[in-house]
Amino acid sequence: MTETSQKPSNWNLPNLLTSLRIVMVPFFGWALLVDGGESATWRTIAYAIFAVAMITDKIDGDIARARNLVTDFGKIADPIADKAITGMAFIGLAVVGDIWWWVTIIVLLREWSVTLLRLSVLSKVVIAAKDLGKWKTTAQGLALGGLVLPLRDPDLPAALQTPGEVLFYVSQGLLAVAVAAYALSPIDLIPDFVPVLGWLDDLLIVPAGLWLVRQMIPDPLWSELHAAAELASERPSSRAGMAFILLLWAALLYLVYWAVRTSPWH
Repeated sequence: MTETSQKPSNWNLPNLLTSLRIVMVPFFGWALLVDGGESATWRTIAYAIFAVAMITDKIDGDIARARNLVTDFGKIADPIADKAITGMAFIGLAVVGDIWWWVTIIVLLREWSVTLLRLSVLSKVVIAAKDLGKWKTTAQGLALGGLVLPLRDPDLPAALQTPGEVLFYVSQGLLAVAVAAYALSPIDLIPDFVPVLGWLDDLLIVPAGLWLVRQMIPDPLWSELHAAAELASERPSSRAGMAFILLLWAALLYLVYWAVRTSPWH
């Protein structure tokens, strides 16, 4: 059997789900922006569309790998579909004022830069997603989904007002974590092997990510946490206890080192 005959057809379920996500993008954006984002009903519909898109993103990849249905079309269309739906979420949420425009610009520049990098080297090398990238994508998806919901709508039932407010700030926190994780991403905006410039993006992104985390924490919550930290610092401390814990960790590390050194696989 020749290599050509072994290639799966582009007409398969994973590619259909990927195409469906691309088609969902304008409908999701329209639902999110109805009445300037003030319609609780349409924002709930937008959330449902976004949730379906995120679920199909997981499903189509699993099906393609399990059934050997990975195609060139899927390799190109899948990241485009992902960035299109999340990009629409970032832009829409910035339009309605739930996230800052500068956050949207930074994230979209980073995401599309990485996507173009992946597509440009697709025929030469496969850039696998690392665990950090998967956690970042999960945090970003949960954050965007939470922010799409009408969590601070004044017409929410009284019983949902406080949970909605809490979930909104949790979503903001998750988004801050996802954006800060770009500083530790395994793919740089400028590859590290480029002299001088290869480290420039890290020097900019790390401080920017830390600053972003601080900015996205509400001032009342920051003051509360700061007060709690000061109170904790006034608690009695034991240098002997600290020394014991350090010795315990040192002993544990030595045991691990000894086990590795004496292992028959070493």
